[in-house]
Amino acid sequence: MTAPPYRDPSDVPLGSILGGRYRLEDVVGEGATSRVYRAEDAESGVDVAIKVFAFAGRAANKSFRRFVRELQINAELRHSAFPDLLDSGYVDESGAPYLVMELLEGETLAELLERGPMTPRELLPIVEPVVDALEQAHGRGFVHRDVKPANVFLVAGPDRRFVKLLDFGVSLHTEDPRLTAEGAVVGTPHYLAPELILFESEPDRRVDVYALGVLIYRAITGRLPYTGSNLRDLVRAIDDGDLAPTTDHCDASNPAIDRVLEHALAREPDRRYESARALLVAFRSAVETRTSHPPEAPPPAAQLAE
Repeated sequence: MTAPPYRDPSDVPLGSILGGRYRLEDVVGEGATSRVYRAEDAESGVDVAIKVFAFAGRAANKSFRRFVRELQINAELRHSAFPDLLDSGYVDESGAPYLVMELLEGETLAELLERGPMTPRELLPIVEPVVDALEQAHGRGFVHRDVKPANVFLVAGPDRRFVKLLDFGVSLHTEDPRLTAEGAVVGTPHYLAPELILFESEPDRRVDVYALGVLIYRAITGRLPYTGSNLRDLVRAIDDGDLAPTTDHCDASNPAIDRVLEHALAREPDRRYESARALLVAFRSAVETRTSHPPEAPPPAAQLAE
């Protein structure tokens, strides 16, 4: 599939009709490589979301590959937590590619957290479908690589919220890592596992485990576990391992959750939970038991030998 000539999506005026049926009505979101419009489907009369990709300079070819990747992933993965892909096409003969998706009404987890932290019990029903979606993706060889509150969408329903995991455009198939240029950091820095920042190893599903740990910590404390003014400082903070307990930042005292997060945010991938499902099981157990004084951990093997 060869990328056609491109143009910035900001050149697509509202009122334009794409594919002979989709009338652009409003801009509802914008990112580094795409813009999302609300559009009316003239054939069905239903409003849809149209994600138009912006290609410019050297980024054009990489962005186009991400567009193709998103098409491939949506074709392979079928889960209620993934937005429905309805159609795709190009703005015109010389325009940018676009995806037509179901229009989601609600807010992102990031927007919800702007109003304040959540309790672990409030967060649990949001984390559960995210993990279900990740498990399906991981089972097919895909790693998301950008799990963060802004990519978790809470769809407003009559009786409950439905959760959607967005933006598989930066995902990676573990058997075909060529979609990311060597030396390119992809994802949101504070949610990146250190091996992604330092290119220490090929990324696997444990980078999503790490990001999910950051998401949980951020949601229940209102803070990020590690910070830095640049990537080097961020990795230095992670290497120092000075992770403040969640109890330092929130009222609910639950050391069991701190142990879960220490495991999820371990510097070395081999010390993390093996899967998102394992993290969820541990997090759910910590939430439901509400252990205030957990049993002491067994001493290290070296101490036992003394």
